Amino acid sequence: NNVHYVINYDFPGSIDQYVHRCGRAGRKQLLSGEDVSSNPPIVYSFFTREFSAMADSVIELLRSCKAAVDPNLLALSSNKKPDAAKSTKRRKRKAKAMSEMNDDEASDKDDF
Repeated sequence: NNVHYVINYDFPGSIDQYVHRCGRAGRKQLLSGEDVSSNPPIVYSFFTREFSAMADSVIELLRSCKAAVDPNLLALSSNKKPDAAKSTKRRKRKAKAMSEMNDDEASDKDDF
């Protein structure tokens, strides 16, 4: 029988084992030449912080297969790139707050 779903309750200790386990899903469809695009195999994996050292490899693998990458997995990645838009917004907010604080101090001095 064809395995349509694979659920990894305990994440494998290596990427090779992960690929092997995931490869069980849809193997019969692929070997028989069936089109899997209309009914693709599905793999669920429980990935905890315990395996964070493997996060980058898993992300790379998922992206190479054009699979969805969970934002929680991205958060465990060691290659996190700061979001430039968020950094810029944060800097602008901080500058605005400092400017308002300086304006308030200047108006307080005028009152005396």
